[in-house]
Amino acid sequence: MPRRVLLLTGLFFVSGASGLIYEVLWTRQLSLIFGVTTYAVSAVLATYMGGLALGSFWFGRRVEKFSNPLRLYALLEAGIGLYALVVPLLLHGLRPLYIALAQLGLPYATFSLARTLLASGVLLVPTTLMGGTYPVLVHYWTTTGRGLHRGAGVLYFVNTAGAILGCALTGFWLIEHFGLTGTTRIAAVSNLLLAAGAAAIAGRAQASGEIAPVRSDSPKIEETAFSRLILLCAGISGFVSLAAEVLWSRALLRYLYNSTYAFTSMLSAFLLGIALGSAVYTTMLAHRRRPLLVLAALQTGVAAGFVVTILAFPSLREWTDWMVGSGIVTTFEDSLRMMMLRAVLVLLPPVVFLGAIFPLTASVYASGRDDVGSSVGRVYAANTLGAIVGSIACSFLLVPVIGMWGTQRLLIALCLVPAGLVASVALPRAKAAVLAATVVAAAAALFVPAGDVFRDTFLQGRPGVLDFYREGSTDTVGVGNAFGQRTIVYEDQRGTASTMSFGVNFFLGHLPMLLHPGTPKRVLHICFGVGNSLSAVASHTELERVDNVELSPHVLEAGHLFWTNDDVLSNPKVHTIIDDGRNYLMTTNQMYDVILLEPPETFTAGVINLYTVEFYRDALAHLAPDGLMMQWIPTGNGTMNEEKELFAAFAAVFPHQSMWWQLGSGCALLVGSRQPLAIDYSRLREHMKEPRVHRDMTLSQVRDVDQLLSMFLFDDVAFADFVRGVAPTRDDRTVLDFTMPRYAGSGFGLGQFSSDAKAGGDKQKTPFWFVLTRLAEYRKLGRPVVPYLTNLGGEDPAAIAARIERARFTPRRTLALSEPEWQRMRSDGSLPQRWVEALRAPAAVPAVSSEGAPAAPH
Repeated sequence: MPRRVLLLTGLFFVSGASGLIYEVLWTRQLSLIFGVTTYAVSAVLATYMGGLALGSFWFGRRVEKFSNPLRLYALLEAGIGLYALVVPLLLHGLRPLYIALAQLGLPYATFSLARTLLASGVLLVPTTLMGGTYPVLVHYWTTTGRGLHRGAGVLYFVNTAGAILGCALTGFWLIEHFGLTGTTRIAAVSNLLLAAGAAAIAGRAQASGEIAPVRSDSPKIEETAFSRLILLCAGISGFVSLAAEVLWSRALLRYLYNSTYAFTSMLSAFLLGIALGSAVYTTMLAHRRRPLLVLAALQTGVAAGFVVTILAFPSLREWTDWMVGSGIVTTFEDSLRMMMLRAVLVLLPPVVFLGAIFPLTASVYASGRDDVGSSVGRVYAANTLGAIVGSIACSFLLVPVIGMWGTQRLLIALCLVPAGLVASVALPRAKAAVLAATVVAAAAALFVPAGDVFRDTFLQGRPGVLDFYREGSTDTVGVGNAFGQRTIVYEDQRGTASTMSFGVNFFLGHLPMLLHPGTPKRVLHICFGVGNSLSAVASHTELERVDNVELSPHVLEAGHLFWTNDDVLSNPKVHTIIDDGRNYLMTTNQMYDVILLEPPETFTAGVINLYTVEFYRDALAHLAPDGLMMQWIPTGNGTMNEEKELFAAFAAVFPHQSMWWQLGSGCALLVGSRQPLAIDYSRLREHMKEPRVHRDMTLSQVRDVDQLLSMFLFDDVAFADFVRGVAPTRDDRTVLDFTMPRYAGSGFGLGQFSSDAKAGGDKQKTPFWFVLTRLAEYRKLGRPVVPYLTNLGGEDPAAIAARIERARFTPRRTLALSEPEWQRMRSDGSLPQRWVEALRAPAAVPAVSSEGAPAAPH
């Protein structure tokens, strides 16, 4: 291969890397405006890929008009880089326009279209330029007199290999260290350097006379039903490819957890399969004499790969544990290795074949034509349009209607049917008839009722049975029933809220209502969970309205199964809104007396958007002058310094802050306001006597007002000392969603509730150990609450302080209530006898070491 062509393939490798960087960046940036709903992300993806399809078609048709296609390629790369530098400004201008649209009250379908048009207005130009690069370079390759078949494969391979590098760099390093804006500048500069390099190569190629007329590789094929069949195969390949990526990336979460590293691992594994497939085509299949048979074989191979994946999926955990020698994760490197291995085992078998299909269809369709660039552009456009339809159809039509298992069987059929059609063209009629019958029989067999591999593997070895299971466009949600108690379970195996978690949930719901200096009338509650905390909020008699914002409609659908929430969704005060919590706060014009939320763990992908300075500014803007904002922070998921960044973001926005410990749950509750903290002691004590508050606090084992106040740890002064010199978490550089998964307290990103993570080989340091240790560290920094108490009712402050201090170490135990016990308690107001006995003789206090840290549990 001449040095000039070798340099050009190197440039296209870097181009693939920058293209993937932009895809990750722009999806992430637009999610800050549109939210992280499946609908919003799909709008961004459709716009991105639509631009690629448009660019490949438009520039493919016009590349023949350029005497030197490398100059056009240089212009495309320069245009991408220059436009990328402007994208942050355009996105900044998009926010007020989006808010104005959201407040018009448009029908949802109209609003979704408007959101897509807004995304198109920003992304269509650079993605169109990106889409033109591949057909332009394939055209140049053929003008140099080198084979079309090999060129299509080589260029597709190097571009995809570059995309793997771009994915890994962005997901593992660039955004963490340079933020969104800095990473954008790095990618833009790389495009400008690419443009300069391509322009230099173009000048030398022109001077040397290297560019020559296109030479045909094989006899010319007229535009016929045959060529349309090839375009159909390219489109179906794109459809299957993206639909499978959506489907299996979602299913894999139950083995990988839902962190930014999990998505990077899955996307890298998918791109690796595409690259390997294109490499196999280039080195082994490009010059086969019967390319149609090769195409039929590859399509059949995709179906076979899916079958292998389905067979391996139920035992994936056991397979990977056996391959690495242990299921115990002791370092982040172990965790990352496990993620990559599981993603590769599931995605590689079908995707390798998919990676070979595109360059094959491109070369077969364009072979023998004079308009190579235009022909390749049409194939690329067909493939990309198929990918758009596949992605959207999988999320919004196939999975909701026929489920994940039905969708997988349909994808297998979509591979086998065109395989039969292509083979029937290539083979004599007798053989074609036999083959067609075999394919039809195989496709029909796929729809014979069989076990649902996705439903059957959902609980992942948890005890109990599934009482509820829904696969929808946004997520998969289940309810597990074990030992008479129900737990909400998500696709990534998160599942901590249950009929047993009512204690901590009730405390969370009541605390801001009790601390409010007045009488809260309007409340915003974000994240439904199982409805326990919402039930506590809605029980306050003078409350007029609580807006319940939840991302998943299936979580709400499962709500009636949790008897501890007292059927809160039927409460006339509760108004439910299906939306991303951040997106709702950004676009609503409502004002609230109390805002509270309880998101998933902070290292979960996308959740960090609810912990940034920008989010808190939106919250403060919708908070009444005497209102309270309460944020839930799971402790021990990261280092102390990382948690300080979360506290610093809160402190950077709210003039006054306090921190409370959420009973024995290992969670901190941050309370922010415009007004200084002032707690009317006598009024709080009276509130605690209200029937529902008294019941819930008793069930939470908060016996009186002093024990509630014992949960107080930080005031304004302690908060300021704690975060001094710490950079707050911001949208542009969240950092924590990259660093927390590397910490043992998060289970090294595999989820503290679903992994066997240990720290440094010390078997006693489980994730729970980090929670206990963090509590001890916070207690050392705590300050007394008594100075913030008013209206003491004539009591001695020192006596109150002594009672609060004793209550601080009052032990509590977690006890469950069965549904019959709960209903009986609701009817007669009495606690079950076993609860009365437990409250009289509670469990022992966790041991505390001489350094003040709790001893590791045995």
